[in-house]
Amino acid sequence: MTIAFDEAGNTGANLLDKNQRIFSLASVNFTDEEAKELTSLFTTKSDELHFVNLRKRNKVKIIEFLNHDLITNSKVKYALSDKRFALICRLVDYLMEPVFFSRGINLYQDGSHMATANMLYVISITHGYEDKILKMLALFQKMMREKS
Repeated sequence: MTIAFDEAGNTGANLLDKNQRIFSLASVNFTDEEAKELTSLFTTKSDELHFVNLRKRNKVKIIEFLNHDLITNSKVKYALSDKRFALICRLVDYLMEPVFFSRGINLYQDGSHMATANMLYVISITHGYEDKILKMLALFQKMMREKS
């Protein structure tokens, strides 16, 4: 049995990277025979199949691969994360929640912390405040990195 994980969009602590706004993590769980069956669809000299190389000469094979009977929910798992949203969630947890708590308000009660993060995220992309919120997030990210 082969279990493998791979990620894309990992920019470390830089959650505001303009070129890679989404982080993804995927895992697969195939037997050796299943993995060989899937990889045999492609002609390559490499031991690993990388999309950046496959997309040039194997477009039809990629579609065939993705539609293969072995590509199922029980064999393939993935997760996507918007890095700006993740940073906003950290800001709510590290900066806002303690202030609310000191005033007797439990921000975690009834999911208010998530509602606050969602509100800030939506405002940051829809109401013309993106520049101000990005500046605030950049300062927060810098503070978290430098612990200053």
